[in-house]
Amino acid sequence: MDVAHAAEGFLLPQVNRDAAQSYHTLPPGAALHGIVEALWLYESYSPPHCFERVLPSGTVEIVFNLAGGDMRCYDPETMRCVQVRSPIVTGVHRRHFVIDTEQQRSIMGVGFSPAGAWRWLGVPPDELADRHVELEALLGPAVRQWEEILRDAGGPRQRLERLNAILERNRLREAHPAVEWAVEQICGYPSDIRVDHLAEECQLSARRFSHLFTRQVGIAPKGFIRIRRFQAALAEIRKRGSFDWSALAVSTGFADQSHLIREFKAFTGLTPNAYAAMHRSWGKHVPRAEQDQICPLVVDPAG
Repeated sequence: MDVAHAAEGFLLPQVNRDAAQSYHTLPPGAALHGIVEALWLYESYSPPHCFERVLPSGTVEIVFNLAGGDMRCYDPETMRCVQVRSPIVTGVHRRHFVIDTEQQRSIMGVGFSPAGAWRWLGVPPDELADRHVELEALLGPAVRQWEEILRDAGGPRQRLERLNAILERNRLREAHPAVEWAVEQICGYPSDIRVDHLAEECQLSARRFSHLFTRQVGIAPKGFIRIRRFQAALAEIRKRGSFDWSALAVSTGFADQSHLIREFKAFTGLTPNAYAAMHRSWGKHVPRAEQDQICPLVVDPAG
């Protein structure tokens, strides 16, 4: 397989919660600039807990289960399980969802930039919102060969290089310039952005702007701003050793401490204090205590 254009800059494991596991990332090649944020690979992941919360990021991901089998995802309130055949596309989620850590022993994936999934998949991401969908249902049976190609690679770097090469072969679409500009503004200044101002700067009506943004990013601009503001708060929590929640709320664009707490609970099911107690070890994946009883498995190929 031709990997001549694979990206340089392979990173050694960044996460190592125990000596046996590793996390590798590879920056995307030049052809994927602005479309893919990172390619990643987990190996030998075997935590003591059975379930993890995956916190909202505002972006779309593709996940490959190299160990074989389907992927199981759970509703955070009911723990109702949806089983989807790998590889899967995880759309933009407006709240956290729960994953089964038993299936995370050898997985790799693609983290798209906002609007990057639209450019690469050619499917409006708003149709994937809050869903887990088989990649084969979107792109056809050729994706079955991709898992074999990735699984047969000689090591982490070669796997990531092969994934980069696969992605570079796809035909890319153009994002609307107003959407690209608005995403850049929101990501850069999530604490003080207003949707009506963005629409005005783009010389679009609020309705037209919201439609374009939602179709190409996967979530309405107000929802995307909420998630980016939440992500900014997470970043601050991970940096600090002590916390003044009122000051953090103001600095990251929340109305007050109560607003920060409400948003945290909506996105994570946790209070800021509960997240802060575990953030140094887990980041955006947060352990969830096992349920006394798991709801029966519901197989839903459509996600």
